Formats: sequence, structure tokens, C-alpha cells
Amino acid sequence: MINKIFISINKEKPNAFVTLTELSGLAKEREIEIVEDLSEAQCIISLGGDGTFLYAAHSAIENNIPLLGINLGRFGF
Repeated sequence: MINKIFISINKEKPNAFVTLTELSGLAKEREIEIVEDLSEAQCIISLGGDGTFLYAAHSAIENNIPLLGINLGRFGF
């Protein structure tokens, strides 16, 4: 079970902080810790657009951990 997550966020997306707040609440309810040190994470969650996801994907590959992307952009691949 994943109990430590790292959240990658695009601060320029208007809905990013709203989504982060909601996600933080859900994580707390489920006793999932949001970590600031990527080396402690068991999963990365990317909040933003394609660029944010690609940036997070690079980190996920380097650290061999899974990645979940939540698209807050306009286009999205």
C-alpha cells in the first residue's frame, strides 16, 4: 500500500491549489503522508498540464516510482 506521496504542482494553473487542498484532505483521511523529499515518496502525483506531467515523469523514472497525472491544463495528451 502506498502511504507516502510527493505532489508536483504547476503553481500557474488556477485550479492547482484548490485541487491540492482537496487532495491533501483526502490523503489525511486515508492516513497518507504528503512528503516534501522525493526520495521518501512511494508515488508522485502531478497536478498541472502536459509540461508538469513530463517534468514529474523524469523524476519518477529517476527514482523508479509510479506517477499519477491529474490534468488541469486546456489540451492534454
